[in-house]
Amino acid sequence: FAGLFSQDEQQLLTEQLIEFSQKYAGELVIITIQNTNPVKASEYVFWLFNRWQIGDDRHKGIAILLAEENRRVESEVGYGWEPIISDPESGEILDTVVVPQLKNGDYFSAMQTAIREIDKLMQSNLDSISPETDSPKA
Repeated sequence: FAGLFSQDEQQLLTEQLIEFSQKYAGELVIITIQNTNPVKASEYVFWLFNRWQIGDDRHKGIAILLAEENRRVESEVGYGWEPIISDPESGEILDTVVVPQLKNGDYFSAMQTAIREIDKLMQSNLDSISPETDSPKA
């Protein structure tokens, strides 16, 4: 976690990420790094998502990258989850509710908010998918 969280905060975030991942049978990963230089944060999170095979071979995963020195937060959604959450939807969550907390230096609350809001959106979108579709179910 690049030294951005206390031990207790790390433990809480880890527990929330595990719970989320079990609920949706995939992976939600938070990556913190000092900077992504010389690469743009959006390119770096895409590269890490694929390099680390987040969401395994089904690509059911989301990576959230927090680059402290770049002052950037970016996400990448695997195509296995795109029927229930898109990259633009994930990015909108980051821009509208997470970035304001980051601007206040509250990294922990910002990441908790990201997990909670992504969870709410995914659950809402899953609830609206008809049973006839071939979309993933929680």
